[in-house]
Amino acid sequence: MSAEDYIWKWVTKEYIAKNFKEDDYSAYYTEKGERVRSKSEVIIANLLNSMQIPYKYECPLQLGQVTIYPDFTLLDVRTKKEKYLEHFGMMGDSEYVADMMNRINIYEQNGIYLGTDLICTFESVKRPLNIGTLKKKINAIMKNSLS
Repeated sequence: MSAEDYIWKWVTKEYIAKNFKEDDYSAYYTEKGERVRSKSEVIIANLLNSMQIPYKYECPLQLGQVTIYPDFTLLDVRTKKEKYLEHFGMMGDSEYVADMMNRINIYEQNGIYLGTDLICTFESVKRPLNIGTLKKKINAIMKNSLS
């Protein structure tokens, strides 16, 4: 199967994404028309799209007995391996931070390690998403799939 055919098959495989709550009236959409949960996720999705990195938004991932919904599941085209990008955008909220640390632990307990197969971005009111750093993180993990 050619790389283009593999990418097309991977991208078009249907999945059931995480639902938006009924009272969630946010209207954030990517250049591809996908609804996401924040302005920062719009930036991330549009950046991935501009870098031609195939991705899925909130595609379910079974890790042991737990199903999680990574913000972005990325396809490393060269290795045909999935990698993950999580954006943690409320770092000023201590409960949110505790949940974030638990989520990273779940990844690592299942062999998905930060900096190898997992990209994490962090943001708070005083420290917004750094797009330059994000690009460097994506390039470091996905460098082999961008050829």
